[in-house]
Amino acid sequence: MGLDLEATARQVQSLATGMREQVQDKRTRLNFALDTMGKAQQGKIERKYAEAQGRVTWLIAGLPRDLREAHSPPETPEDYIALAADGSSIDAERDSPAHCYLINIGTALLQYGSHSRASLQSKPALYVQEEDLAIKDPRGTRAELIEGNVLAAKRMVQEMEALLSVVHEMPEDVPIVALLDGSLILWGLLAAPDFVQEELIRKGAVRVLDGLRSLSQGRRLAVGAYLSLPRSTDVVNALRLDLCPFEPADCDRRCGAKPVFHRECDGVHGVLDRELFEGLLKPGQRSAIFSSRSSVVLKQYGDHQISFFYVNNGDEIVRVELPQWVAQDDALVGLLHSCILDQSRKGRGYPEVLTEAHEQAVIHERDRQLFWQIVEEAVASEGLPTASSEKSRAKRLPWV
Repeated sequence: MGLDLEATARQVQSLATGMREQVQDKRTRLNFALDTMGKAQQGKIERKYAEAQGRVTWLIAGLPRDLREAHSPPETPEDYIALAADGSSIDAERDSPAHCYLINIGTALLQYGSHSRASLQSKPALYVQEEDLAIKDPRGTRAELIEGNVLAAKRMVQEMEALLSVVHEMPEDVPIVALLDGSLILWGLLAAPDFVQEELIRKGAVRVLDGLRSLSQGRRLAVGAYLSLPRSTDVVNALRLDLCPFEPADCDRRCGAKPVFHRECDGVHGVLDRELFEGLLKPGQRSAIFSSRSSVVLKQYGDHQISFFYVNNGDEIVRVELPQWVAQDDALVGLLHSCILDQSRKGRGYPEVLTEAHEQAVIHERDRQLFWQIVEEAVASEGLPTASSEKSRAKRLPWV
């Protein structure tokens, strides 16, 4: 028997009724958050954060002097180059006759102005060698398989490397905006062993950021990561600290046993940063620049600390992350801001160059099935066993 749609419909209606009440309550908390933000003082929050000495459990952004700043975009250059890289992957399958994984990186180059052109490419890479399947601890016998979050981080590093490679080939007299889809912060490695973080962050992402910063010395190069529909709360969490009545703040000791909505800071509970800035930013405007205090950034990113701002692109509130050396250059921030808006207009709400890179990178479900079929056929052609589970085989074969 399949899904009972009648019973499901009754449950969905109940869900919708409950959501109406939640939306009304959320609107109250959002208005309170906006009011709190208008009164909040950067100095007070930063002092409370320092005095807490790590006893605040919320991830709190590093704050600008004025939390409510709104900046209009500068004029977009007539001549500029938009670059983007995106990636997709096929994880190793336990039931496959060959233990391997694949990463496909797509890049897009769109040049506007007097020398307009476009270049779209994709590059697949198959990993089958033993040294490619796991990251080994050079100081011991431990190893971490490259799968799940580790594979996602490796893919992100390769996207960054692809951007670096393309920037190398660009003319020095044309402004360049280089974009990635998603966060510059490798959140998936937060709980990874130190040797994995060392390999993928310090020797990977940070090395690439070093290269991009070096190239920016001779050209106008703005690097950023674009997060659509962000669920971050770094800024709202700063308001929690402002509302905290305790000196010093100590979340676990003071409020660890209290249920939600019984803590003094819960007036802003559930509010997202993007909802906060939706009430502050007019179309085209960006917020002030905040900094991330993620432990993985503070520990591993060295002098490439990650900053971010929010921008109203006319369709949604977007989070844009940028390395510190871009954030400290007003001209590069303006270039990134204006070109992201221009790309979003061209892409009807989402940067055109990121869409093109995604189209080059995406691996459709049918392609995934064909990939494993090709693997099985290749293994069989060498006279090797191709046994796989019946469940795996059934999932790949169509049923009438």
